[in-house]
Amino acid sequence: VQLVEKVAEALFLTQSKAITTLNIVGPDRWRGVLKTPDAVVGVTYHSLDEERRAVARANVLHMAHTLATLPEEGINLIDDFRSLRPGVASWVDPLYCLHDRILKRAIHCNYDAWQLRKGLEQTSHRNATTPLENTPAPDRLFGALMGLGTFQLLREAGHDSCKALLCVGNALLTQDHLAAANLHHAVHNDELMTRVRNPNGASVDMGPDLMRHLARNHHELWLANRTLCSLLPAELQQPARSEHRPFDELPRHVQNLSCLHVLCLATSLAEAAHFSEKAQLVADLLRTAAPGNPFGLSL
Repeated sequence: VQLVEKVAEALFLTQSKAITTLNIVGPDRWRGVLKTPDAVVGVTYHSLDEERRAVARANVLHMAHTLATLPEEGINLIDDFRSLRPGVASWVDPLYCLHDRILKRAIHCNYDAWQLRKGLEQTSHRNATTPLENTPAPDRLFGALMGLGTFQLLREAGHDSCKALLCVGNALLTQDHLAAANLHHAVHNDELMTRVRNPNGASVDMGPDLMRHLARNHHELWLANRTLCSLLPAELQQPARSEHRPFDELPRHVQNLSCLHVLCLATSLAEAAHFSEKAQLVADLLRTAAPGNPFGLSL
């Protein structure tokens, strides 16, 4: 009985905190994008009435039955996650070591990069010029998930990787003619997009290993969040897309669109560093990024 009660409380805290975070961090508190009585600031497991605690305990028993059907590989995976959790911040639990204001800036920075990318792609999208606060509820939610996850992805890539990304972004900001015409050939090339050429012959380059890592992991994050949203009520789901495949199974030009997003993210971060109200985002990214230079970058 005590074990069931303990697990029920842990599940409640995990689920409600993730939803509460999205409601708090987002612009205008996301205007209640996710409405659930569990995700309310100040509500604890022990403050629930007996009926709702009974439901939580029933969920534990259902989860136990599900776990019992897992193959040995699944149990090993769970055990691996348990050993990692104390030392890392999870994208499900973004407040583990960061303040709300940092996460809000991270969400907007990634959204700014997405809007820049859409402009360079010259493709129409209903949110291409719309502030995040004014987008439909499912898009605000998805934008929050991608912003939080991308910030965590950059931190895990390492301090020197973040510095290299900023260097690329600063170089891109100096390009006078960064436009769709400059990028068309690079996107549709047979090689992974790691270089942007200027009409004057100059180029901006990113290390292939770092680009592949960031592009692949950003796409996998996108896939994970699409899957997550598919579990929500229909009004919060994202439309089906042909890109719902692992990065390595995508055509090269689609992979290169993920590379383009990485370059736009580099530009967005570099631009943020030059504005006092956004500069703290970059400082916090560098301050909290994992130590080391995992890709052997020359800085």
